[in-house]
Amino acid sequence: MRITLVHPPTISCVTTMVQEAVPPLGLAYVAAAARAAGHEVEVVDAVGEAVETHTLYSVADRLLLRGLPFDAIVARIRPDAEVIGVSCMFSDAWCPTRDLLGALRAAHPHAIIVLGGEHATALPQFVLETCPAVDYVVLGEGEARFVELLDTLDRGEVPVDGPGLATRSGGAAIARLRTRARGRAVTRIDDLGQIPRPAWDLFPLEAYIAGGYNHGLRRGRSMPILTSRGCPYQCTFCSSPRMWTTKWAPREVADVVDEMRGYVERYGVNDFTFYDLTAIVRREWILSLCEAIERAGLDVTWQLPSGTRSEAVDDEVAAALYRAGCRNLNFAPESGSPFVLDRIRKRVKLDRMERAIAVATRAGIDVKVNIILGFPFEGPTELLETAAFVRRVAALGAEAVSVFPFCCYPGSALFEELRRDGTIELTDAYFSRLVFTDYGRIVSYSRYFSPRQLEAAVLAMNAVFYGSQALMRPGRLASALAQVVRREQSGKVSNAIEPMRKRQEAYSRLVREGAPSTR
Repeated sequence: MRITLVHPPTISCVTTMVQEAVPPLGLAYVAAAARAAGHEVEVVDAVGEAVETHTLYSVADRLLLRGLPFDAIVARIRPDAEVIGVSCMFSDAWCPTRDLLGALRAAHPHAIIVLGGEHATALPQFVLETCPAVDYVVLGEGEARFVELLDTLDRGEVPVDGPGLATRSGGAAIARLRTRARGRAVTRIDDLGQIPRPAWDLFPLEAYIAGGYNHGLRRGRSMPILTSRGCPYQCTFCSSPRMWTTKWAPREVADVVDEMRGYVERYGVNDFTFYDLTAIVRREWILSLCEAIERAGLDVTWQLPSGTRSEAVDDEVAAALYRAGCRNLNFAPESGSPFVLDRIRKRVKLDRMERAIAVATRAGIDVKVNIILGFPFEGPTELLETAAFVRRVAALGAEAVSVFPFCCYPGSALFEELRRDGTIELTDAYFSRLVFTDYGRIVSYSRYFSPRQLEAAVLAMNAVFYGSQALMRPGRLASALAQVVRREQSGKVSNAIEPMRKRQEAYSRLVREGAPSTR
């Protein structure tokens, strides 16, 4: 079949402190799987093809889209496309993605439109009921299920609901999913070695590499890579169990190293950004990976920006990580309160986490710690416990901390709970507020704190960490400030501030020029 896959523009608010323009690794895997199955695949990567282009999505909400405008995307779709596949990974992008889907349907009334990604997996019935443009929703790990769907369509048969696929029948959504059986409506691929490597030749990859657009820090020419899939834990604020189930599956070490070597030779990269949900689960596996990278003689660095577990990180593992090129990793305790950790099922031992931070920093690895504030059941006592933990983290040598207000994402257990009690309604306002870290629009789901109080708590927690760091390690803070002044993105602080500053410049210019809003 003739397939066009679309990576839509990304959405961000002016004060978002994360890099939203990153290579779409998941879509590259899907493209490779469809092509390997004999289908004719083209890709429209709206972000990579116009990575410096911003358009106004909502002036009132200070929201920007990055990438090709909708009409340019529609024009890039081949006229004879039989299937158009669109990715919607995160629910904050649902509103503009829905608008794009409508434009695609109007321009290609006879094409079959398929939606996939984490948002689609979390809310398949909502998607089918509220977006007539979508014909099918692929759930969870998409490569095998998307190919099965294509093969069914190619045979002229009508796809039906089942694990990994939601359909509509007679115009009504009939996504028969066991929504409370978290993740069981999706399928997992048993052997990751059977998945073709990402089809990066179909994407404008050099725009990302040369521009330093990646999920982690700028360390030269960086390339995304995935060494494992899934996470064995069931944190109640996370949608991973719905998307990936709780199965953690690592790739063969030799296969990972071979892929890294190929990217070094083909693209001249010198750094890798691991997109794993949590790469360090099994001590033996991560040691084997480090040994293989070191033995291969790859002169590269790599980083773990998404957060990983701490249990396996001891002196031996930390030393092996550094020797193999690991220079940055994130730990994600989320809270310093045992009560909160228990309620969110984080299964983190804070003393063990602190030991892991200490040994990693002693080994020369820069450590960042992720904190979430404002869980519905989190009160002043728990915030004080987290502040004490954050102060200890600073004393142990962590380079940075990211403090975010709790965002209730579809697919998570807390989302289901808050939706059942009527706290959450699936409106456009709800989805746009998921574009987090816009301090002027923080939503509080806490019974203890108003939005403004939660905003103050987030700022205060940052002040606790960086104030403690300034007292104990003044040189580190001075270096971070110098990076900000030089507009670099080689450190955690500057990597958060510089993209925000660029978005502010783009937003101000568009408003000054009277540019229209897309919304």
